[in-house]
Amino acid sequence: APHAQSAAHAAQSSPASASHVPFPQRVQTAPEVIATFELLRDGRVRNLKIVQTSGVSTLDYSVQRAILEASPFPPIPAGFDRDSARVEFWFELRR
Repeated sequence: APHAQSAAHAAQSSPASASHVPFPQRVQTAPEVIATFELLRDGRVRNLKIVQTSGVSTLDYSVQRAILEASPFPPIPAGFDRDSARVEFWFELRR
């Protein structure tokens, strides 16, 4: 199933983890940040948006920056039948 392949590809290409997103050290806890973007066939990111904010603007910005700095991702597999895939990225701050 092309959609399943896309989901697996996006998961393998995860842009960031807690250890890779720089965030303010004074922030001990925050709600999840959810970002969405289109992953183009060549691995570039388009239309990056924060769809759920943590309420901490510097943390939200750090998540966006981590995604952009990780771009380009590996190309979408040839068997995927569209020119882009919608990716939803969840970030949860854990201390």
